[in-house]
Amino acid sequence: MGVNINRIELKKKGAWSSADAYNVLDVVTDSGKGYYALKSVPAGTLLSNAEYWKEIDAAGDSITGIWGTIIGDIEDQADLFAKLEYFSSAALGNNIADFHNAIPREKDITAYLTDGSLWDRIAGTNGFSLFEDLFVGDYLTADGQEYMIVDFDYYIRTGDSHDLQAHHLVMMPRGNMKIPSGTVLYNTDPDAAPVTLEYINTANASAYAGETVTVTSQETETAKKWNATMADPNTNTTAGGYKYSRMRQVIMKAADTIVRAAFGASHVKAIDVYYPNPADASASGTTTTGAWFKDTDWNSDTRMSICDLPNEIQVYGSMIHANRGMEAMVDKLQFSLFRYNRSKMDIRSGWWLRSVSSGTSAAFVYYYGTAYTNYTSNAFGVRPRFLLVA
Repeated sequence: MGVNINRIELKKKGAWSSADAYNVLDVVTDSGKGYYALKSVPAGTLLSNAEYWKEIDAAGDSITGIWGTIIGDIEDQADLFAKLEYFSSAALGNNIADFHNAIPREKDITAYLTDGSLWDRIAGTNGFSLFEDLFVGDYLTADGQEYMIVDFDYYIRTGDSHDLQAHHLVMMPRGNMKIPSGTVLYNTDPDAAPVTLEYINTANASAYAGETVTVTSQETETAKKWNATMADPNTNTTAGGYKYSRMRQVIMKAADTIVRAAFGASHVKAIDVYYPNPADASASGTTTTGAWFKDTDWNSDTRMSICDLPNEIQVYGSMIHANRGMEAMVDKLQFSLFRYNRSKMDIRSGWWLRSVSSGTSAAFVYYYGTAYTNYTSNAFGVRPRFLLVA
């Protein structure tokens, strides 16, 4: 990647001031000497503090000299990431999200949630650069569950009634999400009858289309039924599609409650989504029409998407079992983490996708890492995607 040296000049901050905070690799001068910041520097931090400042030659007058000094000082992988981040930010300008999407990493960033800096890093505020020290694959623990970054600014400038311009992280659980029975559903849709999540008694498995359905597992904290039939989740059908499925109306609403409690309601962003219209269970289970779910349908918290299952495109990069264009819309690109690190997709545990594959089945990622489908009355894991904003 080429580096525009003139753009890097913007990081030269001139004479050091005790009143100013500085970003990683900002360059300052003092008493004929030059220094660069090793990390975000709080205002008032003296240049003698070796935790934050590194002396360089030539008082910071030569940008090429600074480049050579900084590269020569690389000590470990974390240091390399920070310095790559600095120079790419200078060269790429507004395409910062592209850079952070292109480098998969697996660092525990729970400390950023604990100290509150996560929100400044997402927004690029209070002395932090945009997405500072955040990369796809990084993960954190909140309320006992691990979540990972799968993309940066994926939904930027999308939406029907909203033009989403806020910088954001797209998050997913690292493994199958734990959703306990009895979780109160967040702002249940008007057409969803239950108000709490209930496990399904699998003793009542019923016949469908002349074939006996064998339900192999009862729902647990990490295994949920996709089924579109609210009254009898043991029936295999995709009538109503994902839009009116029990998965979206019940399981995802329970997930909404969990992530809002974990990160704070103001940091979990609801967005406009485009769902295919209800499908005909007697046919393919897919549709060529669809509609936006947005704040004009009911209220914004109820109808806009908070947690949603990803579709096949977002996981695999293409539609495999789903076969209609309405499946894509704003959910049209593979998440960056899955493009660069397939091991985060294949977790040796089955998990549902939202894509309808037939009148009786939906897509899911199989235990063995294969793209597969299964009857909607079966129980598999869920890994909802949701957005975090500052």
